[in-house]
Amino acid sequence: MKRSAIRELTFRLIYSLEIQKVDDLEEQVELYIQCNEIEENDAKEYIKDAILGINKNIVEIQGLIEKNLKADWKIDRISKIDLSLLKLAIYEIKYKKIPYLNAVKEACDICGVPTDIKIGDNFSSDSKNTPIYNALEDLAKYYEVYLTSANAIDGKRYIQERHLPEDIVKKFRIGFAPIDPELSIKMMREKKNHSIETLQKSGVLLGGGQFKDRFFGRIIFPITNSYGKVVGFSGRRIKKSDESKYVNSPESVVFHKGNLLYNYYESKELAQKLNKIYVVEGFMDVIALTRCNLPAVGTMGTALTENQINLLNNLKVNICLSLDSDNPGQQAMIKISSELAKRKIKHQIVGVLKDGKDPDEILNTLGENTLIEKMNNLEEPVIHFAKFYKDNNLLDTYDQKLSFVQTFKQHLLNIDQMILPSILKDLSPLLELKEEAVLEYLKENKETIS
Repeated sequence: MKRSAIRELTFRLIYSLEIQKVDDLEEQVELYIQCNEIEENDAKEYIKDAILGINKNIVEIQGLIEKNLKADWKIDRISKIDLSLLKLAIYEIKYKKIPYLNAVKEACDICGVPTDIKIGDNFSSDSKNTPIYNALEDLAKYYEVYLTSANAIDGKRYIQERHLPEDIVKKFRIGFAPIDPELSIKMMREKKNHSIETLQKSGVLLGGGQFKDRFFGRIIFPITNSYGKVVGFSGRRIKKSDESKYVNSPESVVFHKGNLLYNYYESKELAQKLNKIYVVEGFMDVIALTRCNLPAVGTMGTALTENQINLLNNLKVNICLSLDSDNPGQQAMIKISSELAKRKIKHQIVGVLKDGKDPDEILNTLGENTLIEKMNNLEEPVIHFAKFYKDNNLLDTYDQKLSFVQTFKQHLLNIDQMILPSILKDLSPLLELKEEAVLEYLKENKETIS
């Protein structure tokens, strides 16, 4: 198949169908050919399968038009809107990874349709970093396709050992970096024409002036920002060694770890539909919950920054915390919960997962229904932490009990007055204090809350 024919087919697909894994068919075909070392003619079946797969989405797109155009997008001339407008908007959102309203406004402008949507310039101001975003996206695609190649035996073995189905691997764009640290960089320079300066700024090169991939030989988890653009990677080792378990992208002009939550962009829609978002630690825990149709984000650490809390708060849904059940995990959760309480952000805690199992382990050993049941066991923060204190002998003396009430008084004051008596009834036996005594303390100290 000639390159021009692939290009023509690519653009026909972009403007006529919802885009997923074949959002840029030309690049996908080129990578498929390169990683699998096949002839171009053998890629025809690959293209055919892509077309068949995308065609299934047309009915869904038509339904989306009827549901959203008038109500959400404030478009006046509904009678003149046809399928092409929504398809173009979907292209702008899915393919160019620009914000929802920006995409609709741009699509309307192109089609000459009046709308009163007002767009700020916060996103467009980041256009100077376009070469970096492009490089990171190209590398993410390369890693994805390389995992499917015959050269990724170790990567495939790891995927099998973690019981990850193919659809989940594709959904999370999990990939594998070649063991040869120069191979991916050579592709980026020679095939994609990315400059060394761009690759350095994107954080993919090893330090010391080496033209080598810092993630070589690792399973790759792409990390996206709140608009869905790839801004960095986390590479996990696949064999036992003295190397770090994870290698993450360094801080860069587009990657600021404290501003990111793993899977945030991808989970927003489901979170708002279910009115909750789970906050867990690791990538595999996020993936496990997603497999159970539960919206989840990963902290990529044990604490939440102010910017990460803002991201969660912007969803306007119930935040469900579920960090590790060990002492460091629970202490980290207390800090996070206290910050949320200060800002009066509604949240709950997932009951302790027994035997030290995390969501990924529960899914693989006990099954989906058990994991869903455990994740739906949500507790008020004060009840959860009182159990933790009691289990660790931190509520044995009166001073310890008073210290607990002082530590969590903001949590208690945030509770709706209608359900506060019920919470105090559950809390009283844990603290071995009368409900009236706790309530009186809160009344006396209400003015001291900042």
